Amino acid sequence: MFLVDADGQHITFKLTQNDSIDFPFEERRFPLSSASVSGYVALTKQALNIGDAYDLPYDAPYGFNKSFDENTGYRTVSMLTLPALNKNKNIIAVLQFINRKRQRDIALTPGSDTQQHILPFDDGTFRLLQALAGQAGVAIENAILHNDIRKLFEGFVNAAVMAIEQRDPTTSGHSFRVADLCVALARAVNCNSHPEHYCHVHSEAQVRELRYAALLHDFGKVGVRESVLVKSKKLSMENVNNIHYRILLAKEKLKNRALQQQLQLYRKGSYSAEKVQRIEHSLMLELEQLDHFFETIVAANEPSLLDSSRATDLNRIAAYCPPFEKRHGFSIVNDYEFAMLAIPKGSLSLEERLEIESHVTHTRNFLQLIPWTEEFRNVPEIAGSHHEKLNGSGYPSGKDALEIPFASKIMTICDIFDALTASDRPYKAAVPAEFALDILQKEAKAGAIDQSLINVFIESAAYKVIEGNSYSEGKKGGLNYNHHVCDFDLHTKH
Repeated sequence: MFLVDADGQHITFKLTQNDSIDFPFEERRFPLSSASVSGYVALTKQALNIGDAYDLPYDAPYGFNKSFDENTGYRTVSMLTLPALNKNKNIIAVLQFINRKRQRDIALTPGSDTQQHILPFDDGTFRLLQALAGQAGVAIENAILHNDIRKLFEGFVNAAVMAIEQRDPTTSGHSFRVADLCVALARAVNCNSHPEHYCHVHSEAQVRELRYAALLHDFGKVGVRESVLVKSKKLSMENVNNIHYRILLAKEKLKNRALQQQLQLYRKGSYSAEKVQRIEHSLMLELEQLDHFFETIVAANEPSLLDSSRATDLNRIAAYCPPFEKRHGFSIVNDYEFAMLAIPKGSLSLEERLEIESHVTHTRNFLQLIPWTEEFRNVPEIAGSHHEKLNGSGYPSGKDALEIPFASKIMTICDIFDALTASDRPYKAAVPAEFALDILQKEAKAGAIDQSLINVFIESAAYKVIEGNSYSEGKKGGLNYNHHVCDFDLHTKH
């Protein structure tokens, strides 16, 4: 069988089968030309029925390539070469039938009298094989179309993942790594003899389904506000500047009050250096206190752990009100700013963390809009369950072990492993693979993830599949702080 390339300029020797001899086959591609039998048929769309390949008409524009016979000792005699057309009647392939035998079980071995065992292709055989060529054309076109659709879908998935990761350059490569880890673990489960896994052997179609789900598991990130994804501190710079302006205003009013107190001393005739000194000392203490307040606010605004002493200082700041401002309800920080600064760890409020977690719901809802084929119909459910935990502590639905798809249990392990071992984030350091595996074991002992899958993950060394591979260089420049949506069910405990 020869396939005609889409450009119409080349033809590929794609497949061959011989019932008499074994020989090494190598696919070859060469320019399409009428000088060869197959090229002539492809260009003219006309069948060629040749009685003896070594006895061609002297004026034939094509020639017989003897190299196969010379290399193998085989003898080609009769040859029927047929065009295979697609539904638009365009040439798609050429089928070539060689040596119609008198008896099926005769082997045409080198040195045998081949010609006495060969018949020409008669009209009945010609019509039969012509019908076969017609069916072959349809089958080849369908195969090409199926392959093109798969390439198209692969392109869509890769483009979607790139779009996700361009929005989150500090974690670039995560989806591709998780996909590779999932495939490696699924195949390791197939090779494992654990009784629990007998009913979970994955076909190649199911492995592809898992891979697509893994590649797209974070697509819902597009539904999370940019301001939350890139929130590097608890309060924005604008909020901090507003607080600073209030402190500066309070300082100026304190200085003004001190001057008024000194002026009153003059007016009452009770002025003395000692009284002025007490006023200035009191002013200095209050100004220093305000400076300390601002230093505390700047330090508390960092996404690090909020210790008890700093929390106490924040409460003092929230309660602080200069005596001259009591009637006006003056405060250095408002309720929103205090709530943000009092976040015990990280930079996100509870509402913002819930928004981060909502990426799973967005992922599932988005993927449900795609008209998946039957073999991939579980992709939305698999991807939408990758943060569920066996003990019901996961999100978004709090599913238990029986409700979570087995493929999602695989993805959860791979997702956690990559989130732990991936390059340093601004808010957490990468950990060695061995330490990440220890954390996974602790999660399994706590009933959150599947212990038997963890065992396979470690015993098969599936986690090493991403070692040494280059997944992405990340986006140069631009934002350098991004919360990765899959980090937020790990580091609150570890």
